[in-house]
Amino acid sequence: GAQVMVPLFISIGERIKIDTRNDSYLGRE
Repeated sequence: GAQVMVPLFISIGERIKIDTRNDSYLGRE
């Protein structure tokens, strides 16, 4: 998976939505 910087409240291993075009954080799934 792509390594992206996300808010620290996101738990490690938690599935998140990312825009794979620019690896931006979109929010929880």
